[in-house]
Amino acid sequence: MTRKQLNMKSAEDRLKAKLDKMATIQETIATKQEELVRLVETLLKANPNVLVVRDSLHEELIQLQDDAVEMESEIKELGLKVGETVKGEKLQAIFNQGRRSWDNQMLENWAILLPAIMEAKKAGAPYISLKGVK
Repeated sequence: MTRKQLNMKSAEDRLKAKLDKMATIQETIATKQEELVRLVETLLKANPNVLVVRDSLHEELIQLQDDAVEMESEIKELGLKVGETVKGEKLQAIFNQGRRSWDNQMLENWAILLPAIMEAKKAGAPYISLKGVK
């Protein structure tokens, strides 16, 4: 194995170790959240009046969330009609032009005939996202 291959293997091993540690942290968080839910449920059962207040607040919260979803939809629709960023006192609706893209395969084919096209090609930096292993 070459030095470069050994370094890549070492980096891969470190990454695997960090992934395993991250999974352990996520599992611990989930366990603590479950413990917290059980504790709150126990406390609520000990004082039945709290359940009535909780249910009332929960219903209000659900209605507010529904209202917020509907309002966000209305704001976005109206914002598109206005066609520019509008600031309120606490929120702003930021207008963004739609992204423009090119057919990469077609440009690659054209670049065979006209290599200068490749000078306009830009590539984003690679990035990492995490998801569970199935």
